[in-house]
Amino acid sequence: SQQQAEQTFHGSKSCISFYGIGRILALDILLNNWDRLPVIWENEGNPNNIMLSTSGDAWAIDQAVTSINPTVFASGMKKYISKVQQFLQSVISSGNSVESMGIVLEHIAMYTGYSLKGTEACEACDCLRHGLLTTLQRAAKLDIIAEKKKLEEMVPASSDWGNVWQSGLKAINIDFLQSVQGLIKEMMDMAERQPSLHLQRLTPVEDLTHIKVVLLQVALGSQTDDDDLVSQVDCCLTKETLATGCAGHLFLLPEGCIRQPGVPSLEKHPVLSRLAFVAAKHNIVGVLGSLYEAAPDGKVYNTCVVVNSDGKQVASYRKRKVLRNIDCGTEECVIDLPLGRIVVLICHDIEHQDILQQALDRKPFLIVNPVCIPPPDHLSKFPAMLTGAWKTSLTTVSRRWERLARENGVSFLRCDVAFQKGSGFGTSLIVTPEVTH
Repeated sequence: SQQQAEQTFHGSKSCISFYGIGRILALDILLNNWDRLPVIWENEGNPNNIMLSTSGDAWAIDQAVTSINPTVFASGMKKYISKVQQFLQSVISSGNSVESMGIVLEHIAMYTGYSLKGTEACEACDCLRHGLLTTLQRAAKLDIIAEKKKLEEMVPASSDWGNVWQSGLKAINIDFLQSVQGLIKEMMDMAERQPSLHLQRLTPVEDLTHIKVVLLQVALGSQTDDDDLVSQVDCCLTKETLATGCAGHLFLLPEGCIRQPGVPSLEKHPVLSRLAFVAAKHNIVGVLGSLYEAAPDGKVYNTCVVVNSDGKQVASYRKRKVLRNIDCGTEECVIDLPLGRIVVLICHDIEHQDILQQALDRKPFLIVNPVCIPPPDHLSKFPAMLTGAWKTSLTTVSRRWERLARENGVSFLRCDVAFQKGSGFGTSLIVTPEVTH
């Protein structure tokens, strides 16, 4: 309805929706999936094949690979390649994103009755364009043959009802996909040379001399705030991508930011699952703060989950030094990622010399430290005292870490909760051997 469309496409979460629709359009271009958005296909489109969640996420459903056999239908293949090239050239070269992406807004208006105009339309088209181009960058680097092999192994013959899965796989023409991908590579090389598009060249991780990290200093709330947490993370990373071309290489959330207790598994905890999806969407490693873990033996732990840039869980870590009636973990957490080796320590773990030295002995390049240091109640009533306490805390922590960073060639990431909702105060820090932020 028009009212639902206005709620979705107007407000802080609209950038997530339009960025997601742009990503879906990139998929459709690679696959020649014509049954969704009438951008390069001469039809009315089918908006029912995009689903939008209340958090703003855009989900693609009912897609297919419509392969054109380059040998049998050479003229049809040439026509499709030409259409893709013309569209992407207009997206890349046009200074006004509305000129190239406005057709998507027209499609939304036709089916919902809600029309975006002026600044709203410009911002929406910028998000659409950036979602499209950043996803095409990743599509340009796909190993098409390896991806098809994964699909072949995904559904065993015994589970393939009516041989539907295998029939679909046989319809995929590798030559067609590689031809489209070749054009996408060419166009993305052109796009990366356009400063106004804010696209960062996707550098192999092993060639990186610097990494970009994102600390999200959120305030603690109730379980009902978990949905808002996921939206905040997604919105922040989306805006960072729009502004700089890259969401980052790693994001860190504070201790206790996930209020819903449960099992620290993506399959069994809905908030962790959604945060992992956000990490995969933005191609970024996620250290997901912590939650209270209800273990099968009845014990309760303060546990942090780490996901890689594909959104897959790579580790979980139980806090080892606790101050309340919570059980202590016993295992260290050392993770070897493409970025390098990282160690996770929750809050006061890092204050204990034996645990910290064990971490340093592992020779990580990065120690990540989600923390929760709420201010004493009396300080919250006196803003001047709160400011002073904040500055003192930062100075005390940073001085010690600066020395350790220089002596051990390691960097520290500390992500604290905000002292108050809407407040910028907290003791989050980035300390490297060279500089402190």
